[in-house]
Amino acid sequence: MITPTSIPTGARPSLVGSNIIDAGRVAHWSDAAIVARTCHELMENLPAARAATLRHATVHRIPLAVQAPLPGFEARRPAARSPVEGLLLAGDWTRTGLPSSMESAAASGWRAAELVGADTAARWRWAAAAAARPPGAGVDGRVAGRPVAASMRRATARRV
Repeated sequence: MITPTSIPTGARPSLVGSNIIDAGRVAHWSDAAIVARTCHELMENLPAARAATLRHATVHRIPLAVQAPLPGFEARRPAARSPVEGLLLAGDWTRTGLPSSMESAAASGWRAAELVGADTAARWRWAAAAAARPPGAGVDGRVAGRPVAASMRRATARRV
């Protein structure tokens, strides 16, 4: 758990989870080394994290939890719009620009919803493009520091 050194009234500490893709390359690292590297990367990408204090850390080693695709794999992932008229694809295995993960699955679902909207002339914008997101941003384009729950409470999408 990472907590800013001065927490504003009513604010809560942050809980940060991270995955290492192709973790075999760091399997010999100690838990402390993994935590230190994760903190370093957080501070590098989210400067506000430099003012935080690490209160607790746990490393779970789960073999094969995150895929390590081979070169050329991304080109084989199908787009959301399939060659079959009216059939849209969604899932972490589709081409999202993200590694196969829960974030990728959510992004692909939102992309499929955008295509449904485009096909029905109701142009909705559900997910920010992966390449256009600032470092540390989630699939909805929000940067850490703003409650994720608030972005998920939106009743409707933003109309384009």
